[in-house]
Amino acid sequence: MGKRQERIKGRVLTKNFGKIEGKEVNVIQKDGVTIHGYVIFTSAEKLILEDLRYHKHEVAVSNIAEVVLDTAVEN
Repeated sequence: MGKRQERIKGRVLTKNFGKIEGKEVNVIQKDGVTIHGYVIFTSAEKLILEDLRYHKHEVAVSNIAEVVLDTAVEN
């Protein structure tokens, strides 16, 4: 089984919340900072991630450049 990366640009992120809720993602902010974690909350204003150390990170949707989601695919 392989993986495929899906990149969701910030401007269409709110339309794709269903794809990322509860998933492990990389959130790339407009300033270049990347946060890795699981999406635990989404709203039109903010995204809340929980990282692998169980720390919560709140990111404003307006500050997100893109979200990268790895998806497993059958070969």
